[in-house]
Amino acid sequence: MQNGTHKEQIVQVSLVPTGQLFLPDKWILAGADLATKTLYPDYSFYIHHQASGRSLMFDLGIRKDLEAYPRCIREEFVLTEPRVPKSAAELLEEAGIPATSINYVVYSHLHFDHVGNPGEFPLSQVVVGPGSKAASYPGYPTNPDSPFLGSILEHPSVRELSYEEDQWIPFGPFPKAFDFFGDGSFLLLDAPGHMPGHLMGLARTGLDEYVVMGGDCCHHRKIFTGEGMLGEGHGPNGAYSMHKDLETAKATIGKLHEISQREDVLVCLAHDGYLEPALKVLPATLNGWRKAGVKANITKNVPQVAVEVKAFVTALAHRTEAELIWTPVLLGAIYRETAAPQGAGGSASDVFNPTKKRLLSRAMQRSLRRNHVELNWPSAHPQTPVLALRLLYHVPVEERPALTHALFRAYWVEDLNITDKSVLLDIAKRSGIRSASSLTEAAFDDKNAQEALRASTAEVIARGTCGVPAFWVDGERWVDDQGKAHQGRLYWGQDRMHFVEASLIAVKRGCDYAQVPNLASLQLRCAPGFPVGQKRVEFWHDFSSPWAFLGWTQLDRLKRQFGPDVEIVMKPILVGALFREVGAPNLPMAAMSQAKRDIMHKDMGDWIRHWNSINQQRGSHDKPVEMHWPTQFPIRTPTALRCAIVDPNLTPLLFRACWERNVNVSDDKALAEYLATAGCNTDTLFKKASTPQVKEQLRTNTQDAIDAGICGVPSYRVFDKTDQGWVNCAPESGVIWGQDELVVVEDLVAGWKERESSVGGYDRPASRL
Repeated sequence: MQNGTHKEQIVQVSLVPTGQLFLPDKWILAGADLATKTLYPDYSFYIHHQASGRSLMFDLGIRKDLEAYPRCIREEFVLTEPRVPKSAAELLEEAGIPATSINYVVYSHLHFDHVGNPGEFPLSQVVVGPGSKAASYPGYPTNPDSPFLGSILEHPSVRELSYEEDQWIPFGPFPKAFDFFGDGSFLLLDAPGHMPGHLMGLARTGLDEYVVMGGDCCHHRKIFTGEGMLGEGHGPNGAYSMHKDLETAKATIGKLHEISQREDVLVCLAHDGYLEPALKVLPATLNGWRKAGVKANITKNVPQVAVEVKAFVTALAHRTEAELIWTPVLLGAIYRETAAPQGAGGSASDVFNPTKKRLLSRAMQRSLRRNHVELNWPSAHPQTPVLALRLLYHVPVEERPALTHALFRAYWVEDLNITDKSVLLDIAKRSGIRSASSLTEAAFDDKNAQEALRASTAEVIARGTCGVPAFWVDGERWVDDQGKAHQGRLYWGQDRMHFVEASLIAVKRGCDYAQVPNLASLQLRCAPGFPVGQKRVEFWHDFSSPWAFLGWTQLDRLKRQFGPDVEIVMKPILVGALFREVGAPNLPMAAMSQAKRDIMHKDMGDWIRHWNSINQQRGSHDKPVEMHWPTQFPIRTPTALRCAIVDPNLTPLLFRACWERNVNVSDDKALAEYLATAGCNTDTLFKKASTPQVKEQLRTNTQDAIDAGICGVPSYRVFDKTDQGWVNCAPESGVIWGQDELVVVEDLVAGWKERESSVGGYDRPASRL
């Protein structure tokens, strides 16, 4: 591989982990699951030329200030969920390498996950491949629709390589290779296909070894090794892939395959999930990789890549660099001590009415699919888990996570009897924990384990939980409604993990919740934030519901986000009549335990904070949510609902009357006075609202809600306009219940399908691992 270069010159190369992001598997590998995406690393490389003392960065990864990216890129963050604990400059500084010592920043190409922030390298010359400017100019914000940052090419010292320069030489299967330092120690390989100007780097790291920095030539090691094929989709404009010129990309991959077959060549892709831990990252170098046998060890890393992100909470802790403490507790004891209506031995769904039970069952199936979670409902549920929980406290604490995973799988996937001691011991052995070989049935009588289990249960009850899973963020400081300051905060429910993640980031950064970057990306999304075709969203509501009020506050954002192709249809109903028909209590919160009421009250505050923070991050287009519990509650709303049927434009006034202005809407006189101050002719309005036609419309709306399987408000239905008319986008679920499921509504508007898991013909994931 000399090609006439100076064989004795080498460079030092270090792998720099400049972030992580999720990529849909179907985009990467042909034949991959339509409904999955995988967490990929985002690597850059530090290169030091020993002969001259000059240094360069090959790519900078994802920039830390995500809000600086173009809008079209930020919208994709709901899918890619980029994670950047530290910028490239910060990682170099930690390794004792000042950013000011970097002479060059060489970009493999100009996609967002490679360009980082060159402003952190003020003394560096920026180098891009031939054709890069034409492909990306003018960038954002000059062109507001461009995915490329204009500031990159506006860097004062940017240099675009030209094929006319005399430093280009042929190199193996690559007809054009730019000899960067002029001594063959570092070459830039012209590698077209992914996008114009795409380059790969080739560094000589020893007298008989080379490292290829593959950029985005492809995104998975199996592609250039020949074990897999490029993922392709089919959209309205034909074939779709991760590459601008698919056929040229395939030709470049063929060249990469050719040189990768050599024993002295190690290929490292920018998103190569196989590399760690076989390769050590900065401050270590890759030099000497051949003697260390790294190439053979890389393949052994494959199984661990997916395992690391299987448990959501594990992935969350990894992203936020938080300590995760697995704490088993007795759910039955929690139910007993909090006076839960289902009792200590029951399941929460035992007290649900049939409509609610059916709707939540469908919602669970939808959530399982979106999250790509395998679940087989146990034939004997609920089982008493006391023995399993004692076993978790008996084994060494460092083995608890592995045994926890194995026990969850045994119960919820393998349908095993976890009340059987012999079964539990077998599960422990299969989990791979070291202590399993010495476990006997005496472990289940361990008094210390029993006491630890009781103590942990008592502790989580004292912290305010009403069920599991519960998450305790120890460092969060907050103030309750009475103005009392607290440290440590409990969150309840797996569907509130975005609150947990935001809280952990805020604690780590020492910032307010609203300053946590890109809050909207913390909730699972399965489609980008733009519409596909004409859609209709039905919003079923009653002014008497605080949750309907919160849902209503987000409708303007929804309309603004998706534009004129989305029609929102208001559906006022009498929720009290609905409750009577489906067998629900007239005041659901009154039927809850006090612990659950307290949790729900805090949850309401969390959502207000969340929506207000997103509004602030997106430019404060909407009035902040200011919710005040009304003096008169529950609220009688028949007159208000009929007024909204007469004039839907009154809906904002009526919601604010109930939940911001403390107007006694139950009293027609008070309601009339309030509407009159807003300029309404209340005599005419009330007269129309009292007509048989309007009353009948309200009854019809309510009956339609009952017939549709609605169990509460707010509820949503999303329809797609087709040649056959308006078709429900979620035929399996039918109805989306709850303002906390608004992300599902957004995905349905953007074209996500429950079964097909696709967006407008483009393959999209229905979950994250």
